[in-house]
Amino acid sequence: MKITVPAVVISTLAGALNGYALAQWKWRHANLIMLLVMVGLFIPYQAMLYPTVKILSSLSLFRTYGGIILVHVVYGLPYTTLLFRNFYVGVPEEISRAARMEGASFLRTFRSVILPLSTNIL
Repeated sequence: MKITVPAVVISTLAGALNGYALAQWKWRHANLIMLLVMVGLFIPYQAMLYPTVKILSSLSLFRTYGGIILVHVVYGLPYTTLLFRNFYVGVPEEISRAARMEGASFLRTFRSVILPLSTNIL
């Protein structure tokens, strides 16, 4: 429980925010960023094991709860980003545009409007 709950919560919130940004912002390199996220899905964990251990050792996070949580978040982020991005593509853009017209910032729109709409996917 000390590892699972924080890792799932952080990965879910970060993936939801990434997915929303990639789905709603119309900018030049959004597809390239999504492609890089997708590459993370196809790299086997065994290939990332040695670099992960070296990085965690250099950050003094090896064999700590924080290190294990960080690894789970990083490995889960491509899945949650893909899942949420595909969900948010189907959300009408008028909803977030109406919130922006009312003066809500990007994060306020995400927290107060978009995230409550995401209960189906959560």
